[in-house]
Amino acid sequence: MLLKIAWRNLFLHKKKSLSALLAIVMAFVALSLFEGYIHDVKQLYEVTFAQRQMLGTLLIEKRDISHPGKSGLDEGSLGPEEQAWVDAYLDKERVGPSQTVDNRVRFLNVNGFITSGKPNDVFIGLAFDPAEGAVMRQPIFSWNTFAGETLERSSPNGILLGRGLAEILACKSLESPSNGALGYEPKIRPFHCENPSIQLQVTTEKGQSNSMDFDVAGLITTGFAEIDTYVVMLPLLTAQELFDTKLVSYYSVRLKPGIDAKRWLREFQAAAVASQMPVEAKLWREHQTFGELYRRSLDFLEIFRLMVISIIVTVVIMAILNNFVRIVHERLPEIGTLRSIGYQPRHILAIFCWEAAFLSLVGSVCGLLASYLAAAFCNRLGLIYDAGFLTEGVPFRVILQESDFTWISCFVMAMTLFATILAAWRASHLKLAEIVPKG
Repeated sequence: MLLKIAWRNLFLHKKKSLSALLAIVMAFVALSLFEGYIHDVKQLYEVTFAQRQMLGTLLIEKRDISHPGKSGLDEGSLGPEEQAWVDAYLDKERVGPSQTVDNRVRFLNVNGFITSGKPNDVFIGLAFDPAEGAVMRQPIFSWNTFAGETLERSSPNGILLGRGLAEILACKSLESPSNGALGYEPKIRPFHCENPSIQLQVTTEKGQSNSMDFDVAGLITTGFAEIDTYVVMLPLLTAQELFDTKLVSYYSVRLKPGIDAKRWLREFQAAAVASQMPVEAKLWREHQTFGELYRRSLDFLEIFRLMVISIIVTVVIMAILNNFVRIVHERLPEIGTLRSIGYQPRHILAIFCWEAAFLSLVGSVCGLLASYLAAAFCNRLGLIYDAGFLTEGVPFRVILQESDFTWISCFVMAMTLFATILAAWRASHLKLAEIVPKG
């Protein structure tokens, strides 16, 4: 009986019901779109570190070093013996029966002085395996230069300059640099250097001075303005020749889809201990250096998310509460009539709660459809915004996930029921003489 009364009341008071329904739909859409935006930002962070920075799934480096990820020509880097063991282990995982490893890239951190004649500056270099690096950047950042060609397509003496460093060395793109936050179109874009020959002057592993001439193959941006002012990228083998070393700072490894990374790490650590190899592997998200910015960014994003959701919830509850207060006030005579024929306050509350539940269900369905339409509209606008940690603008996108709709539906229903109980509690407990229609 209470269900029938609640269902009938929705149509008897359809104007107020539609007003409350609209508030519920708006709440659903607001939460869905904001969660979709958060998913897009998180995905942006993931691909920026995993692909653009070529960190893959995990990193392998020497155990118990002072500055993880920053070792160069020092004892913190991996020597030939450690590299041989790591290569053998990874090769076994790539071609063996388990086939857990998809790709690996070796890196060496280097630094020194860079000059193109008159202009000169300090550089911080990242040397890596060019072909493997291109695979690690797939599928979004395979082509990583906004001018010129990529390192794996250039000569062994090719070099990539960060945007800020390129300006110091009088190199500039002949086209307006395209936005690379979501990858570049794979084509060679023209650029010009007043002196196309670049010389790196360095101190080798043995403390000797050395220099080598390079050709500028392309211009890059890492996404971080501070890094772009100093960064140079060059082939690993060429860098090892320049610095007269066989050291490698660290490996990045990408596991095949579906592989349990935690289990892989445990097995790797066990094998390293058994072989008495001073190496360790960590997920880059948990790495002391590479994962720090990622973790801090996500922590800030979570605080921002909670703040915005609390604002949305407050506004929505007030809107729904206002609607139901008016609905309850206009239906005081009806409440009085029901009370006079024996309905208790809990029955009155149950009727309003059922009405709220019906509205929440309908509102969630309508909100689901409206969310997809709104997300499609937002994604087609092509809006560009400043992501904060990136030097390039990022397209505003909304990525809806079906898993969100369940908790949003339950959350919207809970908010609606809460507002309904607040609005109907006092009216349902008024004395009968105060609400029974006169005459």
